[in-house]
Amino acid sequence: MEARLKTNIIDGELYASMIRSGAVNLQANRQIVNDLNVFPIPTAIRATICI
Repeated sequence: MEARLKTNIIDGELYASMIRSGAVNLQANRQIVNDLNVFPIPTAIRATICI
């Protein structure tokens, strides 16, 4: 039996909203991202690079 996947269309408006939402969430969790310290990047610029 073949499984059917529901497809959704992401238009420009939804895509832009998704990007903005991601940026807002990254900014809101900036310190958590900085605290991950997964790469040897100076502390002051870690989250700044992501934004």
